[in-house]
Amino acid sequence: MTGMQASRQPYLRDLAHRGDWVVRPFHHSRGLDLDVVSRENVRDMLNGEWYARPLIDKQAEVRVYVVGCRVAAVANKTPPSDRTQVAWNHALGCEFTNAKWGSWSLSCCDRAIEAASMSGLDYAAVDMMQDQDGKWWVIEINSAGSLPRNDDGSPSYRARCVADALAWHYKKGWDHIWPLDSTNWRDVIHPGVWSNHPLNQQ
Repeated sequence: MTGMQASRQPYLRDLAHRGDWVVRPFHHSRGLDLDVVSRENVRDMLNGEWYARPLIDKQAEVRVYVVGCRVAAVANKTPPSDRTQVAWNHALGCEFTNAKWGSWSLSCCDRAIEAASMSGLDYAAVDMMQDQDGKWWVIEINSAGSLPRNDDGSPSYRARCVADALAWHYKKGWDHIWPLDSTNWRDVIHPGVWSNHPLNQQ
């Protein structure tokens, strides 16, 4: 079975979904190469160079910055004026705001960490969305997630968090540090970001 054929198998099973589908070509950029199509059109496109999933009624979207299986930062994505717009990103006018540690969703962070680990990346910016039932879904994993600067040219908060996490690994080594029994943000935050982390007391 080729990689292309293997990638289609889940979609063939999901064709029981009778609503709309989100379709993107394998090579895409910034959410601009994205279409919403009917179930019937998805069937017609099975031999194309694309991937697709059922359209989810998105209630929230965040980006989770994962370094070495711990969370360095979380950014809330401010929805566009038209909340039915599928892509929420800078290219389409959406804003990213820093999420306070205590507001982090553990189920979201846990799923983002799992996705980043499956990718094999030491640093990953994982885009997550929440549906009407409160379930978190992985949208995509960015291997080079943008880390913007402030207006004065200084590194942004998220950039500093990722840099601090990477610096921690430079000193301590690159063994991934899996969270155990996550009950609050302290269990998933990266020790390079939180100086009082127990891993810094060893």
